[in-house]
Amino acid sequence: MDKVRVLAANAFRDVLHKRVVYVAVFLAVVGILVMLTPLAFLRMAKEAGETKVAEQVGASLVLGVLNMWSSGATLIGLFLGATAVSAEVKSKTIVTVLARPVGRAEYLLGKWLGIQLFVLLFVGVGAVAGCAAVHYFQVQPSGLFPLAIGELFVDAVFFCALSVALGAIMPPVAAGAGTVFAQLMPSLARPFLADPRPLVSWLALAGYYVGPAQMPVSLLGHSFAKELLNPSYGLYAQVLVENVLYAAAVMVVACRVFARREVRLSS
Repeated sequence: MDKVRVLAANAFRDVLHKRVVYVAVFLAVVGILVMLTPLAFLRMAKEAGETKVAEQVGASLVLGVLNMWSSGATLIGLFLGATAVSAEVKSKTIVTVLARPVGRAEYLLGKWLGIQLFVLLFVGVGAVAGCAAVHYFQVQPSGLFPLAIGELFVDAVFFCALSVALGAIMPPVAAGAGTVFAQLMPSLARPFLADPRPLVSWLALAGYYVGPAQMPVSLLGHSFAKELLNPSYGLYAQVLVENVLYAAAVMVVACRVFARREVRLSS
């Protein structure tokens, strides 16, 4: 594990040197600042005693901030994960690393952990900001809010793990597209589950179960809903756990495949 820890630390430091990460962070911050333009209206509503209107505007702002930050984390995770191996193959630095007593599985695992740590820290900053905004705007979220915050972290793990795994065996663009497609696959397959054609229904069933578990509701959106009819907290938590296990299983398979795959350096 010492080798994996060193590789993860190097991968984390490498992320800090990528300009595209800071560009993504800058764009996310700009997007959030644009979303905060209704603050003047919120202040006026509070001064006028329109507490319900003020709470609705505040909830909308918190929801927008968290969604924007989550989208930024997804894009960063997709880019860093999909290019994790290909960038080192292109620069041929992978030869230096693998020439040492480091297994390929250890190399890929360390790469993923370093990138994953950065993405999770990025999500953590957004989660803290979202919780601070809830307090500042005096919004009263439902009991789903902690699970919704947890879903932000789980999504970050999923996109990062799958993009790293696919990026180890295919070009970056294909890896990024494959990650997005895998996340959408259960939703795309669901309408064809009852198709009368056996082949179509079988392929739809395979696609439905090969993809990650689907959350039946928008946890973040429902966190600020006024009426919640029998929320299934156990089911929502189960989906989150299943998707973490899904990401872990993907990385296990990727490490085994990468350990047996020939690495071809670009000329």
